[in-house]
Order: sequence, then C-alpha cells, then structure tokens
Amino acid sequence: GTVNDLAVSGAEPLYISFALVVVEGYSYEKLEKIVQSAAHEAKKAGVKVVCGDTKVVERGGIDGVIINTCGLGKVIKNLNDFSAVKAGDKVIVTSDIVIALNSSGVIKHPATAPTSISLSVSKSVK
Repeated sequence: GTVNDLAVSGAEPLYISFALVVVEGYSYEKLEKIVQSAAHEAKKAGVKVVCGDTKVVERGGIDGVIINTCGLGKVIKNLNDFSAVKAGDKVIVTSDIVIALNSSGVIKHPATAPTSISLSVSKSVK
C-alpha cells in the first residue's frame, strides 16, 4: 500500500510509520507474525520503519487488528504533471475511483466489475 503509493507517484520510498489498533485479547503469536512480516516487507522495499504506535480497544470494538501506515519519500520524477495529456491518450483508473463507480451504479454489474478500467481522454487538460 503505502510504499507502492509513493513509488507510483514518482517518489523513492524512504521511511514509513507503522501503527496497530488491536482488539483486547488478540493472540500475541498472530501479532508477532504481523510485525515480523511488516519488518520483512519494509526491509525488502528498502524503507526504514521510523515510528509506530499501538492501541488496544475493548472486545467488540473492532474485529482483530487495524494496521495504519504513513510514508515519506524523495520525489525523483514528477508524475503528477498532466500538461502533456492530450485527446486520444489512454488513462487507467484503479482502486477507489473504480469502487466509487461501482457503488454509484455507473458500472452495471459490480460483482463482475474490473479492479481497473481504461478511459480515453476526449478533451485536452490544461
């Protein structure tokens, strides 16, 4: 999630925070596995976990664990410059936008809806 978000935005991911919200009585072994997996993935991605937090909530407050991360990186390429977009270009839309299209009824069969869609630019953006 977070490391990928930085990378696809043109940044070199450098640092990440790692916070957990855990339901009271959650298995220590499962929690340890989550933390070890996160440490492994951070190392593999070349990012440093520089801060974190843990909160415990009453049983019934949540179901299991909520993991929250935030990342910092160095911009290496400005991928948010849309000045070169022109009519006829293809745009791939993923994630939250597709979910919003599904829930708004724009996509008629959400159960078979794609996780990404391709659109054509019909008017240049300036």
